[in-house]
Amino acid sequence: MSSNDSGGLTQEKLGLPSDPCAMVIFGAGGDLTKRKLLPSLYHLAKGKLLPQQFAIVGLSIEPFSHDEFRDRMTQDIQEYAGVKLDASWDDFAKRFYYLSGDFNDPELYRKLGEMLKQVEKEQGTEGTAFFTWPRLRIFLPSFPSSSAPPA
Repeated sequence: MSSNDSGGLTQEKLGLPSDPCAMVIFGAGGDLTKRKLLPSLYHLAKGKLLPQQFAIVGLSIEPFSHDEFRDRMTQDIQEYAGVKLDASWDDFAKRFYYLSGDFNDPELYRKLGEMLKQVEKEQGTEGTAFFTWPRLRIFLPSFPSSSAPPA
């Protein structure tokens, strides 16, 4: 697969993209994100296999603004993945958000909840988010309360 295509994966071949959602990446400044996760997500977005109502919220210890995080991800994908970016990258990168903090601090999770509300309003993610935590290799899906079974 060349570095500027999506490997033939397209919406036309594989069907509709997933439902609206936000992806929260713990340790977003790490090697796994820049070498594997981000290039894979970009190829999915380029092939129209991610919904337009998709966003990425990166969490890490480094103090970045949203724009600084977008700039860093742009540099990283070019440097580490050898991906040739086009106009579709700009649309994809607009959906990146960033939050800095200590993962052991409960305040970070309160701020994350507020951030996800902001993302929902701005990107239409419908309150659905899933979380990745690469260091621990866990996957925690989260569903909107409206889809939860009665207690």
